[in-house]
Amino acid sequence: MFIGINDGSQKVIGCGSGLDAEGLLGAVIELCNRSEAIHTPGCSKKNASWSPECKLIQVIAQESSEADGYVVVIKIPAFCCAVFEQDPNSWHIEKSTVCRLGATVWMEKIQPSDPDDLCERFQNVLSLQDAPPQCKPVYSIDKLTRLQEKLFPVPENNIEVVPDAFKNNPLTDAILTANSAEGPGICICSKSWAVDIDLSKNDAVFFCEALIISTGSYPTLWCVVDTARPDLWEYATNTAFHLKQKLVNLGGYTGKLCVIPQLVERQNMTVMDHHLQYPNSYRLDQEKDVTALLRSLVIVLMSFTSPLSDEIGCEFLNLLTEEQFRILQTYDGIKNLFVHGVPGSGKTLIAMALIRRIKNSSNCEDKHILYLCENVGLREFMRKQNLCQCETRVKFLAECTDFSAVKHIIVDEAQNFRVEKGESNWYEKALKLRGADGMFWIFLDYHQKCHDFPDGLPPISTQSKVVLLKVVRNSAKVLNVIQFQMQKATEGPQSEVTQHLAAMNTQMELSHSFQGSCINREAAPGKEMDCVLQILEHLFSQGHTARDIAVLFSTQEQLTAEEFKLKATYPILFSSVEEDNPGNMVLDTIRRFTGLERNIVILVNPSVHPFLKRVEPNFLISAYSRARVRLYVVKPR
Repeated sequence: MFIGINDGSQKVIGCGSGLDAEGLLGAVIELCNRSEAIHTPGCSKKNASWSPECKLIQVIAQESSEADGYVVVIKIPAFCCAVFEQDPNSWHIEKSTVCRLGATVWMEKIQPSDPDDLCERFQNVLSLQDAPPQCKPVYSIDKLTRLQEKLFPVPENNIEVVPDAFKNNPLTDAILTANSAEGPGICICSKSWAVDIDLSKNDAVFFCEALIISTGSYPTLWCVVDTARPDLWEYATNTAFHLKQKLVNLGGYTGKLCVIPQLVERQNMTVMDHHLQYPNSYRLDQEKDVTALLRSLVIVLMSFTSPLSDEIGCEFLNLLTEEQFRILQTYDGIKNLFVHGVPGSGKTLIAMALIRRIKNSSNCEDKHILYLCENVGLREFMRKQNLCQCETRVKFLAECTDFSAVKHIIVDEAQNFRVEKGESNWYEKALKLRGADGMFWIFLDYHQKCHDFPDGLPPISTQSKVVLLKVVRNSAKVLNVIQFQMQKATEGPQSEVTQHLAAMNTQMELSHSFQGSCINREAAPGKEMDCVLQILEHLFSQGHTARDIAVLFSTQEQLTAEEFKLKATYPILFSSVEEDNPGNMVLDTIRRFTGLERNIVILVNPSVHPFLKRVEPNFLISAYSRARVRLYVVKPR
């Protein structure tokens, strides 16, 4: 810390003019000695001490040879735990007396710990006890080491270039030559690193931006431009700063870290040096430093804000799977794409991530992107994400709605869209509405098509498609009953759709080992609601809350007939999907809850009308897959 240098102009101005040097230094040392270093209970360096070093540098005015104040220099050493100037302003009651907490006691009480239930279900890839102060715990369905080695491998002697599309490119080769890093390390190319870390893209950056991480070098972000300009330096510096910030505060990197921005003019590959100076201690000396930084980078690039965040107190529940991440990266910028996913594979999650990428890469406003779905509940859920325009198919086809500003269209749960008598085809209208350079991505799962009407989609053989096969949302026991119905959905007359589904069935896999439960309950005819009340009583006694649970019926008539008994017992706990109160228990129909989920789902006599018997397995797949953890199915004997 330097005191006596102007922050803005960086000119030496001095401080303490006229004061005695010895007295000033003594006062600074006394202030520094007030601090107290406190180790956390589990610290392995409890004998480590902490004390800053202080010195004065005389400032000589240009017009005279006499001292005109001083620059106070304080060297602040790294410390494993925390340093306090005084006891925290925090209090507790001890023997009926309000007492101030000492720093040591306060540290013991606020020592972070990871939630035990999540540690059992998922890989705890970033623990609170090993992370910088602002980090949240991060949970994954996969080991972080394996993800890093697959996505960002570090060869033994040279620099690996990823992804493959950027290998053997003259610009990439020129960047590697200019960087002069010999490895081991990696050059990670991207159309826009700004977009990758949720910032806006700069269209003046040509071809790519490359992040090079290797031993013996500073991490460096290279941006290829036509001409180096002040605004591009500002963009590169801002992107590098935010990347560094996220690697620490989100990715949990604990070493000394810098990210050096560099501009390269593409015509003659001239490197415009930024002249940023960092000590040699900021270089990545060993391969283990490189891999540690890359693991933090995996967390930064693959983490997503979970809809469960508020429920469990963690900002991040999960990381994207490798499959989900590669779809977003590989098909970035593809205009037309059909994303087929098995139940629970995270289609809506990818749709949300895609919308964020479109907004940042195209500098779009909310009105420029349209999210379409079939049911009101999913529309209301997406509206709360504040990402874009969100409408149902019915509202999209209404003549009174203006969509003239729309450039990109994302369709979710498209298997349940339909072309009803007298209506125009929603798919054809969407194609005409989308901008010339816009994206039109459709997420669907024919396993969950619950009607026999035309869906308006082109034949599956003509679709440009990609498939999601890893189940991330449902527990193992819930998936078992889903898979049984998936097998039934492919029986009977064969078509290109049933053949497509059969192929997906043989390749799908569960991405975690959490078991959960699936419980069937039988009740005397007309007494199903008594059974539901017993289940709810049991769940509440176990500590579950209303926000964990959804009670779903097959039809609106069943719901209307039975809801009075539930509301009379629990008068304030229920809301419909349209009301979308996350603190209440959902009470609605299975069809209206399509695309949504709860930890615990209670299905009351799930069945279809006789004339839709052929799609009953599809209906049950959609119903069962609404449960993340625990599924109850209540039927009459």
